[in-house]
This record gives sequence, C-alpha cells and structure tokens, in this order.
Amino acid sequence: MIVAFFLLFSVGFKEMRIKAQSASFIGFVAKYGMVPGIIVGMVVGIVTGEIPMPTIDSWGFFVPQFKTVFTTWSVFGVGIPSLDVFIAALPMAVVAYIVAFGDLIVGESLVKRASKVRTDEHIDINTNRTNVLCGIRNMLEGALAPTVTLAGPLWAAMTVAITERYCQGKKSMSTIFGGTGTFNIAKFACILFLPLVAIFKPVLPLAIALTLMVQAFACFFIAMELAVTPEERGVAGLTGAILAVGGPTYGLAAGLMLFFFIQKLRPAKEVVSEKVPVFVEKVKSTK
Repeated sequence: MIVAFFLLFSVGFKEMRIKAQSASFIGFVAKYGMVPGIIVGMVVGIVTGEIPMPTIDSWGFFVPQFKTVFTTWSVFGVGIPSLDVFIAALPMAVVAYIVAFGDLIVGESLVKRASKVRTDEHIDINTNRTNVLCGIRNMLEGALAPTVTLAGPLWAAMTVAITERYCQGKKSMSTIFGGTGTFNIAKFACILFLPLVAIFKPVLPLAIALTLMVQAFACFFIAMELAVTPEERGVAGLTGAILAVGGPTYGLAAGLMLFFFIQKLRPAKEVVSEKVPVFVEKVKSTK
C-alpha cells in the first residue's frame, strides 16, 4: 500500500516524475499505477510466508460455462425470490444506491481534475447517460448472470490510476478513452488466461485490499472538498464509521438522523416586517 500510495498520490514522486524523462525508470514505473504495489506486496508476502507460492496447475484459456450460469444463477433457473428476501435486502439496496451515487461523483470529480491538466482533449461528462447505461447493463446482468460485485457504475481505483497517468501528458496516454479501453481489454484477456489466473490467485486478498484503500483515499479527499462546513464533515465521518462497524442498516439510520438533527433542524424563522430597516435607508441616502 505504501508503494501504491507513493506512486499515485505522493507530492514528492510527482515532482520527481516531472523532472525525469518518460524513458527513465521513474517514468516507466509511473505508467503502471498501483500494479507495482501489487507486485511488491506479492514478493514480500511470498518471502514472509503470508502468501503461498503460486502453482500453475493448468494451461490454456478459460471457457465460460454459460449454460451452468444461466441455470444456477439467473431468475430463469432458480426462480424469483420471495417477498421476505426483497424486504430484508431493502437497507442494503438503499446503501448500494448511495454508494453508486458516490461512485458517479468520484468519477466525475477525477475526470474534471484531469481535464484541467489535459486541455488538449474534451471529455463529455454526462451523468444521466451513465445512469441509463448502468441501468441497462444491471438489468441484463440481474436477469441472466448476476454479478453483484461488478454492478457499480465504475471501478474507482482503476479511474484513479487511469486519470493519474492521463495527467502525465499525451506521451503517457494519448486519450483517456484509449487508456480506459486498454486497461479493461487487458484485464479481460488476463482473467481468461489460466496460467496468469493461477499466479495471481494467492494475491487476490491483497489486491482487493489495495484496491479498496486506493479508492478510499480518493473518496476521502473528494468528500472533504464537497463537505464545506465542519458540521458536514462531522456527519460524513461519523456516518462512515458507523457504516463500517455497524453495517448498512445502522449506518444509514445514523446518517439520516445526524443529517436531520445537526444540519437541517433549525428554529422557525421570524416573520420579517415589510418596513425597510433603518440601516438600509442610511446606505441608500449615502449612495
């Protein structure tokens, strides 16, 4: 995590990267975002014995079993759940909606930050379009092959890595669409190549922890920019703590109560008299 944070967010490393040439070792490492952090963590984990040595037990490419997924995961194979399941999932659904909304804010903020640095390309940000596309995709996934962990609007940690490299200039990334497409195409190809899956399988807990920490760092500094008053920062921080410790139901309830009692509950405003205050008349006369 220290390596990944240093490469992605360190002020000192950014200055080193600007001074160094793109062909140098610093420029080479800077292109790969949090990947060096995963590799260093893998090496340290194997040396210390925390991560087992990966073994390649199969070669070739993975062939998706669409029939098995369709019959064992989709509503057409297992049927529609009972009403009790939907009621029990309501708190989680509301929290997921808030998290998804936060993902859109994070993504938009990161892209706007990058747009200020890279003025050579216009990036059309349209949250309504993102909502529609995400909704269509999730409806298809939910009916045919539900993958809950991949149902968010974006992968915030990937967006951080892409935008940070995009800000390094046209030589590092010609266009943000090409960078995002290359990242996802490479990811898609890697998860189908069985030897690579076997090598990185022991590192999955480390990779997900690193991804969450990078995303958390980006979400924190964006949230602190959006929370203007001390009260807003306090409500956001305490809600996040309760959400992490107590779960979605308690976190959501606590957040709503804190928001109402701390930010919204105010005494009734006094009826303002139609008579113009004396100091206003004095100002007018002075003018």
